[in-house]
Amino acid sequence: MGFPRVQVQSDCSAVIRLILDPTTASSSFGLVRRISALQNRPWSLRFLWIPRETNMVADGLSKLPSMNDFQLQILDDIPDSIHPLLIRDRDGPPYHRKC
Repeated sequence: MGFPRVQVQSDCSAVIRLILDPTTASSSFGLVRRISALQNRPWSLRFLWIPRETNMVADGLSKLPSMNDFQLQILDDIPDSIHPLLIRDRDGPPYHRKC
């Protein structure tokens, strides 16, 4: 059992850079060290930055009041605030970041 390949996506480029920095293993932040140690496990682990515009559903879910207690949440229905984001993902125009 287990997962041979894990991909972690974040819309925070600073976090991704911090995790991928080779000196992270000696970071003064315990959480950063623990995340860094995950890379030494027997799996393929990738950390990727993705623009927030392409991650709107996850961003919206993270902002729901019930999602702030770090417990497993099972949704029986799509929250009203998430439904338009899903429709946009399904039907909408591609997301383009203006640089």
